[in-house]
Order: sequence, then C-alpha cells, then structure tokens
Amino acid sequence: WSCVNDFNSGQGPVWGIAADDVYSIAVRSSGRIVHTPPGEGVYEWDGTQHLQLVPQGYSLTEVVEDSLGRLWTSGSTGGGLLITDDGFTQIGATVPLIYGWIEDIAVDPVNEGWVWLASGLALLHTNAVETDVFPREQFGLTSGVTIVSVAAHPDGSVWFGAAGSGDASGLHHLDPVSGAFTVYLPGATSLPTDDIRKIEIAPDG
Repeated sequence: WSCVNDFNSGQGPVWGIAADDVYSIAVRSSGRIVHTPPGEGVYEWDGTQHLQLVPQGYSLTEVVEDSLGRLWTSGSTGGGLLITDDGFTQIGATVPLIYGWIEDIAVDPVNEGWVWLASGLALLHTNAVETDVFPREQFGLTSGVTIVSVAAHPDGSVWFGAAGSGDASGLHHLDPVSGAFTVYLPGATSLPTDDIRKIEIAPDG
C-alpha cells in the first residue's frame, strides 16, 4: 500500500476523502489498513469502505499499531493520539511529552503494549500508564539537537537518530536495561551524515 497524489487540488480522488495525500499507512494485525490523510483524522479500510476512527481537524503524520491492537499516532495536534476500541485520547494526557511533540514511534517487540517515542528532548518508553524517560543529555546531546527517529530491535535494544546543530548528532544504539549506549558519527564510521531522520530494522537484524 502506498500514497499516490492525484493532484486534485484538495478535492480528493474517488475514495471519497477530502484530501489528496496520506501521511502514514499501517497494516493492522487484523489485515485492515489504517491511514492518515492530512487534516482528515484517521481512517481504517476494511476492504470495502473507509471507517473514520478520528474526525476531521486532526492532522496526524504517523500511525502504528502496538501488540495490544491500539493505534499510536504523532502529529500537529497535541503531540499525538492513542486510539483504542473505546475512542481516542491525547497521548500527552498520560505520557510526559517533554518536547510536547512526537517525532517518531516504534513498537517494542519485546514488551507487550509498550512503544518507543522520539520526543525531541527525550527518548520515551511507555505503555500509556508507565513511562521511562531518557533525556537527551544522557546521551551527550546538547542544545540545538533533538531526537527525531527511533527503531526497536528484537533483542530489546533501541536505535535512535538525532539531528541538529549541536554535539553528538548521529545514530545511537541504547541498551535500555543497563543504560549503555554507542554513538555512530561521520568520520569514525561510513555514515555520510549525522542527520538521522528515519531508521528501520532489517529482517536480518
């Protein structure tokens, strides 16, 4: 599944949604597709129709499903939303978003119901009730540098990327149990840049 912009000037193609773009797409464990058209909230495609999970007015840029079947989103409205069968709530209502914004989301493959959030000034590990906070300063990141990307490894460790004009931007690898971490920077590695905006874990780890 992918987004294709049909250049309909906001009128929307034949799918019946008043947006030409989709910011994020996720395949749920049920096989259904969820997606986030800009300014149109969140929709779920059940194979025959689009079901609206979040109404218009919410512009959300990412959506992922955790191991409990809940949807986590990031976006310009309140940092992001947590969507369950009972409706949706602002993530910031229960999770301390230090930056007030979620840059990236990764599902924790080890701990059921937990996710990792790249929240600018901190890396957060949360299940929406409990939250472990890893401030950027813990990794030597200075003013002007924010944590912008995250990916959770099957071994329980987490990779995250930082970007900005301060020290220690680059690719980071964290053991959340011991707190030990490694920083990968241009010059010492083959990385062409220290601006790491997106990370994915390959099938081979």
